[in-house]
Amino acid sequence: MSRTVKYPDARLLLFARTPVRGRVKRRLAAEVGGQAAFDIHCAMTAYLARMADKAALMPACLYAWPDVDSPWLQDLAARHSLQLLAQQGADLGERMFNALAEQLRGSDFAILTGSDCPGIDPAYVENAAARLQAGVPWVFGPAEDGGYVLVGTRLATLEPFQAIDWGTAAVMEQTRERCRAAGLAWEELDTLYDIDTHEDWLRLQRDRPELCANLVW
Repeated sequence: MSRTVKYPDARLLLFARTPVRGRVKRRLAAEVGGQAAFDIHCAMTAYLARMADKAALMPACLYAWPDVDSPWLQDLAARHSLQLLAQQGADLGERMFNALAEQLRGSDFAILTGSDCPGIDPAYVENAAARLQAGVPWVFGPAEDGGYVLVGTRLATLEPFQAIDWGTAAVMEQTRERCRAAGLAWEELDTLYDIDTHEDWLRLQRDRPELCANLVW
């Protein structure tokens, strides 16, 4: 029996690194150690998978990089009704564009989030979905560090992902510039913070203790 979701003609894409100790959350690992950073990465990825499953807003996919061979990811996807797919592309922008374009071939709009922001909840995703369903071409969820935690679109358009200094504080402003130059309209959601440093992790525990208590897998 097919699952009932609120937006059956949309897609939710969860982007995550394949969990390998020493290769995830490296900035955080430098402060808390490789094992703790690995555990936090897995916990945040699991939280988003569980959130997408329980929210039942739209069919969801888990896009992993650099590969999908992880038994942990395979089990996570199976438990939370996620299609597990490999990210394809030379850099983050190309990988995001390719995934969105792939899903837009069979849907009205697609929303992509990373696994670094467990502050993303069903209401945040649904806010983006409602705007896209109303006809807004692009929606972004800015991050406090200058990047963004969510991108949603109705268009398979490459310009917002080109010539971006990924991983820097310039990402969101450069994205706005690319959209302006291409004549693309967009709207922005509330600004959130993602988890890159030990201070970010401590802040999340202060702000959302109930969320951190549930960061288990």
